[in-house]
Amino acid sequence: MDTIALPTSNSCVPGDKVFGFFKSQVLQPNSTSPFPLDSIADFSLKLLLYALAMLSALVGNALLVFTHFCTNGARSVGSSFIASLALYGLLMATICMSIAFGEEMFKKWPFGDGVCKLKHFTQATLGMVGMLMHTGVALNNFLKVYRPFNSFWTSTITANIIVISWLAAMTSASPQFFVHRRVAVVYKDQNEILCRAVWPEFYKDADCNTWSPIETIYTYLVVVVIYLIPSAAISICYILAHKKIMSRTFPGGKLLSEEQMQTTMKVYRLYCTLAVVYIICWMPFQLSSLWTLHYGKRNVRTEATTKSKVFEFLVTYLTHINSVLNPILIFTLNKQFKVNFRKSLDFPLVVRQEDTVTFVIPSDSEVQVRSEVQVRSEVQQ
Repeated sequence: MDTIALPTSNSCVPGDKVFGFFKSQVLQPNSTSPFPLDSIADFSLKLLLYALAMLSALVGNALLVFTHFCTNGARSVGSSFIASLALYGLLMATICMSIAFGEEMFKKWPFGDGVCKLKHFTQATLGMVGMLMHTGVALNNFLKVYRPFNSFWTSTITANIIVISWLAAMTSASPQFFVHRRVAVVYKDQNEILCRAVWPEFYKDADCNTWSPIETIYTYLVVVVIYLIPSAAISICYILAHKKIMSRTFPGGKLLSEEQMQTTMKVYRLYCTLAVVYIICWMPFQLSSLWTLHYGKRNVRTEATTKSKVFEFLVTYLTHINSVLNPILIFTLNKQFKVNFRKSLDFPLVVRQEDTVTFVIPSDSEVQVRSEVQVRSEVQQ
């Protein structure tokens, strides 16, 4: 294991590279560990919160995927995006939540270097793909209102957009896989094992305060391009669609009845609520990354105290809880999905088979012609 001793105060040269951030063990012999132990109550509460969130997310999102693939009625363009969001929720529960659950059980990082990379890469990927999916849903709903008769949005285009969104998210999140690693910090009172990002950093002044130009550029690109711009696009799409629906006029001068307007508004209310909840759940995470970048105390000797454990836990947990809320909102606000779910419960009990039935068809010449017609019937087991 490579070891580096951190420099003493007023011994750093501005502009020099912080080589210690590329080592797997850091020595801080003059400092005590800044990580306080959780009380038994705090420890138990965190484990309980994560256990409930994991169970709820797994069950709820699994039911969404099951309903989508078991019922023909659930295979619309919008439900395909919902199925992709359900996959997002399952991955969040099985990977991110499970690792966070294990992390909370131990004071030190209990896993290896690979799990450290996997956790942050997966969470970054899911955060990006979730926003891209909501943007796609908003654009699809916007086109349904303004181009209801000649919309080019088909199931094939939907599948392509979903695949491209996942690939784009994984590509954008790939730096997280390379910069995160397992680091051992040796204090004078104890050793700490951390999972943290190791960006190329440089000293800002002789007091060993640091900054990372690559991290700054990457963070702004993610927050602005992946979060703020899509959030604005989603808001514009739903505001314009809402105004169009309330006017009750569609292209061609067609007027919507009160019943049609209420039905359309229920659909838009569901997708809009899902988008708003997603934006709210991920907003503290995005804002905290910008705050830490500019106002967090970035010093090689005190980097571990940049964020409080409670604040970091709440910010991370809020991003995880979004995967719990999605199934609840869908089952609560979408009556058609409830119908499709009831139909899907009969799916394992139905066997489709082909029976041969013979009909006698008289022709003009009084010749009987036998024609076998394949008829599908559902036999209840």
